[in-house]
Amino acid sequence: MLVDLHLHSTFSDGRMPVPELVAKAKLRGIGLLALCDHDTIEGAGLFKKICRQNKIQGVTGVEMSTSHQNNDFHILALNPRHHLLLLKKFLKLEQDKRQSRARQIIKNFEGAGFFFSATTKNKLFGQPSVGKPQLARAIMAVEQNKKLLKKLFNFEGRNLSRFIKTFFEKPGALGHVLKPKPESVDVIHLIKKTGAKSVLAHPDLDFPNEKSATEIITHFKKEGLWGLELPHIMISQRPFFRRLARQLGLVLTYGSDSHNGRHLGIKISAQEYKKLFKSLT
Repeated sequence: MLVDLHLHSTFSDGRMPVPELVAKAKLRGIGLLALCDHDTIEGAGLFKKICRQNKIQGVTGVEMSTSHQNNDFHILALNPRHHLLLLKKFLKLEQDKRQSRARQIIKNFEGAGFFFSATTKNKLFGQPSVGKPQLARAIMAVEQNKKLLKKLFNFEGRNLSRFIKTFFEKPGALGHVLKPKPESVDVIHLIKKTGAKSVLAHPDLDFPNEKSATEIITHFKKEGLWGLELPHIMISQRPFFRRLARQLGLVLTYGSDSHNGRHLGIKISAQEYKKLFKSLT
C-alpha cells in the first residue's frame, strides 16, 4: 500500500498547486496523503476537499523549522485538532520572519545590481510562506540576473540546490540572512497541545553521526516526539533509524518530501498502513 505523509505545494516552496498534486497522488494509487507546507496550513482546507473528491484520505500537516543546540531540525505536525488559533498565531510569527528575511535578501541582491520586478515581489510576498527556493527561482528567471551571476560569481545554470547552497547558506554570501528559529522542544510541546502528532522529518540530513542522532532523538522522545520519518535520501541510514525508532517506541512515518510532484508515495505493509491510518484520521 502507498502513503506519502510529507508533501509541499505552491502554498509554500513546492512547484505544484494542490489540485495537481492530489491528481498525481491518485494516479499513483496513494491512499493516505499529508500536505506539509513550510510554516503554513493555509492550503489545508482545499487539500482535504480535493482529497475527499478523489477518495484519498487527506491529512492536515505543517513542517516547522526549529533549532536545538544550534542545530536545525524540521518537525512535522500531523493532524492538528485543537487550539488551531494558537497554532495559526505561532505560524503567523514564523511567516513574518520569512517575509523579513526575504525582504533583506532582495535588498542585498538589488544592491549588487540584480533585478526584481514589482510583479515578482508581489507574487513572492503574496504567498503564505516565502522561502529560499522561491527567491532563487525568481532571481534565476531573469536574463539580466543570469548574466550578472556569471559576471560577478562565475555561476551558470539553473541548479536550484547549488544556487541555494552558494548564495543563501554559505556564511558571508550575498543572500546569507539568518532567520531566528524556535526551540525544537517548544515546538514539540505546541504540537502536542494541538492534538497533532509530532514527527522529526528527514533525520538522515540533520545529524553528523549515530551517537548524536541517538542522544538528541531520545531527548525529543522524552519531550513528547511521536514519530520519526524514514530517510528518503540517504537510504543506507534506514536500518539505523528503524532500530532507533523501535528502541524508543517512536512511530515510523513515510514521506517523499516532494516539492515538484515527483517520486510520490512510499510502499508499506498493510499492517503499517492500518496503524498510520488509525493514528492520523
